[in-house]
Amino acid sequence: MELFKIISAYPKLSMAILSPVLLCIGYFFRLRVEKKKNLKGALYILLEIWHRLSVFYRNDFSGVYDQVFSQIQKLFPNQEIPKEMLDSTKKQFSPMLNNLSRNVALVGLKDYARTQW
Repeated sequence: MELFKIISAYPKLSMAILSPVLLCIGYFFRLRVEKKKNLKGALYILLEIWHRLSVFYRNDFSGVYDQVFSQIQKLFPNQEIPKEMLDSTKKQFSPMLNNLSRNVALVGLKDYARTQW
């Protein structure tokens, strides 16, 4: 209650004191929000780069082939795919899929170097 009496008694002095304090609080809040935004952007870019580079370490796509062929067998339950055909398609498409995934991972990687958030 004393504070309100002082503020009402000296309104110009209280405004001269409160204005810079409130301005500093607003400025620090804005800095905190901008810092969070910049950190989120940097984290997104780092995760995107990490994901693209992780493709280079994957050499075995047999699990992906098994999932694809199981989906094909669900679509066509009356058709039987021989084991030899599955193995030959894995051998045929493994190098192609490795090259394709690496090329896709490299596309646009230089753009992340120039990204400014």
